[in-house]
Amino acid sequence: PPVAAADGMKEVHDAVRILAMLVYNTANTYWMSEADFDVTVTDRFRTFAAAFEKHGEIRFTVNQRNLMVNGEPVEMDNKYVNALSDHLFRMEVSNFTLLRGMICDEFKELVRLLGLALPRIAQLGGFAAAIAAGGFKSIQAKKMILKEIAEDEVVVSKEEVDTNAIERKKQAEADALAYLGDDRKPVSEESAESLREMAREPHK
Repeated sequence: PPVAAADGMKEVHDAVRILAMLVYNTANTYWMSEADFDVTVTDRFRTFAAAFEKHGEIRFTVNQRNLMVNGEPVEMDNKYVNALSDHLFRMEVSNFTLLRGMICDEFKELVRLLGLALPRIAQLGGFAAAIAAGGFKSIQAKKMILKEIAEDEVVVSKEEVDTNAIERKKQAEADALAYLGDDRKPVSEESAESLREMAREPHK
């Protein structure tokens, strides 16, 4: 079922639909003249200007051909939005953000870029690379990175690794104090190995 825009998000969702329609027509309407393009995009840019008045940014996120904007799902019953979402997924775009302060000329270049065929995007090094090379000041883009995970692999975040390392070091220091204390408390084999590891590590 369609997902209704939350309060205060109507302008953003309207802007998404406008962008999707412009990209669709740019990619599929070969008869459109440069003058027609300029007039159409300039007129539609007013929708984005209205959205930027209430929101500092418009953040697009693509996940398995599902499109989200500013963290909210976008209605996928619109053929233009569906086409844009699928196109972004095929372009391996993970997310991109339009920032307040974007001018109409920059928006026109974005529409042109999004309207390019996939082989041409690939020649440019991908969408994120094209954004970086194009000198866009109000657009930030990231490339989607997919990695196949084997069934027996465990994915651990950097934060978890850092936390575990800190805990291991604390435990090793406690073992060292216990081992060197007057009471000479017995140290487990695991603790003894921690001491050996500390001895091998350079001083930090």
